[in-house]
Amino acid sequence: MYYPILRAKQFELIALREIVSQNPQLFQQFTPIIEPVNDSYKPLCRAIEALNSIGVSPLLLINPTVGKLKHAWLEEEELSGLNYLPTIEFNNNNEVKALAKAQELGVSNIAAFVDEGCSNQTLRALENVKKLTVDTDIVQAGRYQSKLNTEVILLKDGFRRREKNAEYSGRSAFKSELADYNGSNIHGFADYTTTGSFFSEGGGPAYVVAIHLSELEEDDSGFGPEVQILINHYVSEDNGSAVDPAGKFMEALSMLIRDVTSRPDCFIESTGLQDFKSLYEQKHFSGLGSAKKNSIKHHIETIANYLGK
Repeated sequence: MYYPILRAKQFELIALREIVSQNPQLFQQFTPIIEPVNDSYKPLCRAIEALNSIGVSPLLLINPTVGKLKHAWLEEEELSGLNYLPTIEFNNNNEVKALAKAQELGVSNIAAFVDEGCSNQTLRALENVKKLTVDTDIVQAGRYQSKLNTEVILLKDGFRRREKNAEYSGRSAFKSELADYNGSNIHGFADYTTTGSFFSEGGGPAYVVAIHLSELEEDDSGFGPEVQILINHYVSEDNGSAVDPAGKFMEALSMLIRDVTSRPDCFIESTGLQDFKSLYEQKHFSGLGSAKKNSIKHHIETIANYLGK
């Protein structure tokens, strides 16, 4: 099972709602982990309602670590009537408070998200959580696999983020637990899709526009992983000006369309890719947030489609 992690910003939530309406069968292969980052609950509730309408209960981080809700606990009354699995993040700074909240809710009724380790005492207390997500870039998953009687989800932040869009080029490997997550109590794998774990409230002026599109490369030679994820980067020219973001977007989008057209077997016909094609045909610029949404949709759909084979 695949667990994409999405921050509950506008276009991430729209991406989920659109997959619900356009490709609901893919949720047999993935369940989202949602981290709320805005203090307005309405968009979040709409997304969870859409997921619930097809029988999906997302994992919802109730103690976000980024955004406007950083270090706060979600107000349960605002989420009344919604089906989700409360998920508590544990790190070196909040261990005592997080464990107290877990015990208040009932450990068997929550999921845990570990990104900076836990003491042995907390580890024992979390033995019967429903699911445990472990960031394998920070902690050794083996410590948790062997001691916990739960479904373990291996997380890797696979997107190689650059400080500036102009620094992206060509194609890069996306590190993932996709090929290796199967194990005794390993239930699934997670990533931060094509956004990476880095969080910012908003972007600055678009001197360069970069569009990211995922593809899977399968290898039956026996000399490498059976499948790996690659990210293609389509980048507009850096002319030193933030003027004309629409033109820069169309420049990057034209590169994407040329690549997809020349290598059609390398990309699935996802709804995210269809949205890109529609924007190109209409010569329409709907904003950079929409491009991000389409990239996220294509990434999720690509992986879910592979798992469903």
